Amino acid sequence: MFDRSGAVRPHWKPLVDAFASMEADEYGRRLDSAMRMVGENGVTYNVYDEANGLGRQWQLDVAPFVISASDWTLIEAAVAQRARLVDAILRDIYGEQRLLRSGVVPSQLVYGHPQYLRALQGVAPACGVHVHLYSADLVRVTDGSWRVLASRADAPSGLGYAL
Repeated sequence: MFDRSGAVRPHWKPLVDAFASMEADEYGRRLDSAMRMVGENGVTYNVYDEANGLGRQWQLDVAPFVISASDWTLIEAAVAQRARLVDAILRDIYGEQRLLRSGVVPSQLVYGHPQYLRALQGVAPACGVHVHLYSADLVRVTDGSWRVLASRADAPSGLGYAL
């Protein structure tokens, strides 16, 4: 929301102004309403490495995360490029295996991975595409640029909630 000098970024200003014009308890009412809907609809997730991590209620905030059009153009292109790269790597690993033969990708990383399916070696995927879903966790770093913290192509978190 803020730039390095502490000023509100221009693309955040309409949202900041909208919140500033709300009555004191309006934000809380909206958050309570949203959390009630989450509870009524049974929207949960599991944290498998915690003793009581099953069926934890999904957390959210009613304030959206605003990304400028110029940042989104860059992010969109970069994330799409990463998804195409992952697809190309999988196409090679399950196809010609040039990356393995050349040593660019160590074979033990592939053959030792629990999600590698040997039976699919040489099998063409539906529509010629391996990666149908791709998600990336992003963070803005101190210089204002964006970085990918993590990415998933197997079961992107939150997809069911979006649907």
